[in-house]
Amino acid sequence: MLKSLEQKGYVTRSRSAEDERLLIAAVTDEGMALRERAADVPARVSGCVKLDTEEAVQLYGLLYKLLDSISE
Repeated sequence: MLKSLEQKGYVTRSRSAEDERLLIAAVTDEGMALRERAADVPARVSGCVKLDTEEAVQLYGLLYKLLDSISE
């Protein structure tokens, strides 16, 4: 996933000068801008979808289960 984010320009990866086994990941300005744009997504989605709290929690769990299965 980190490699994909790097290819999109959202993070940079580099090795530690002291210990090359360590990988240092840093968020780029473009990555921070994406974070700011994404911050209001949950509120916008909840405004469009009428779910009670229990349904929203269930949907959240199912979506993460789906995402986990895709990444495997």
